[in-house]
Amino acid sequence: MKKILAKDLDEDHAKILRRVGATEVIHPEKDPAIRVSRALSRPNMVDFIPWPTSSTWSRWK
Repeated sequence: MKKILAKDLDEDHAKILRRVGATEVIHPEKDPAIRVSRALSRPNMVDFIPWPTSSTWSRWK
């Protein structure tokens, strides 16, 4: 069986790609956002986030 991957721009584009034969549609903005949100919702994830130091905060102001 052939596997046809396609990259979409939005949900409407994904529907069109599936209609013309794409077996899997990749969502370049949506997929990483889901992974990040799942990772952030896990316990102890805050240990892996590099929190800025006070000197970094002063540079942002």
